[in-house]
This record gives sequence, C-alpha cells and structure tokens, in this order.
Amino acid sequence: MSSTTKTTSDEDRLGVEQLRATLDAQNRIILSPTTPETPTNINIAQVQIDEGANKYVLVAAQLSPSSPKCHFIKSLLNADYHKDAAAPLLHDLRAHTNVDVLGGGRIDLSTSKKYIKLYGFSYGFGPCDHSIGASLISKDPRYEGFTVETSDEGY
Repeated sequence: MSSTTKTTSDEDRLGVEQLRATLDAQNRIILSPTTPETPTNINIAQVQIDEGANKYVLVAAQLSPSSPKCHFIKSLLNADYHKDAAAPLLHDLRAHTNVDVLGGGRIDLSTSKKYIKLYGFSYGFGPCDHSIGASLISKDPRYEGFTVETSDEGY
C-alpha cells in the first residue's frame, strides 16, 4: 500500500459508479434471451489476495444463467481505492452473469505468521459480509493452517 492511505475521493466515487454501470450493462446483455449460455467451467481463482494490508472486495457472479452464485475475494497490493482492487477481477468475470460487487474492506495477509484478518469497509462499495470471504479463504488449500479472523471494526 502507498505510504498515504487513501479513503475516498470524488474520483473514486465516480469510478465506482462507472464500474457499477458497466456491470449493469454487461449483466443485461448476458441475461438477454438470445445470449447463449456461458460455459460453467471457470479458470478464475475464487481467492486472490496479496501479501500485506490491502483493500479488498467481495464479488458474486453466476458462471452461467442457470448456475448458483459463486463468490470471489480480491485484494490488490498498492490499490489506492477499492475500485482499483475490483477492476482486474471484474474484467476476468465480464463473460459471466449477474456479476455484483457486494462490498469491501481491508485484508491483512501475513504468510510468515499464517494469519489473515478481514475487517473494515469500503467507502465506495459499502461494507460486506467478511464471513463469506473468510469461508472462501478457509477452504482454499493455499491457506491451510492459517488463522483467519474477521472484524467490522476499523477502516
């Protein structure tokens, strides 16, 4: 993360509005009756978190119009805003249906201490249910044996 932690700005709010508008437009196109069903296999990791204390987002998407929703957690080293952490994952999910950023917060990953903490909220996307992200992380074999904690406190 940069030496000065940014919370939000007019540019961030505008960026979040633009991301949401793009998602809405993509979801309308993909859900149209003439769109062929999206394949159900996916090569996008559900857990994409970077070392250190970073901003993160929780995203839901359907792999096809008839499949259940799937959750994804994404953090990005040095992301100034939550929209910056969300953008690469949303790009990867652009062919899938009902993509939605459920909210965000902060995540602290220390591989040396085998410790992960999800906490706080996103000014742009709002708070999210940290327990969903914690559940995804706990099921990921890369984080076996890690202590995963959540808190709604802090920013």
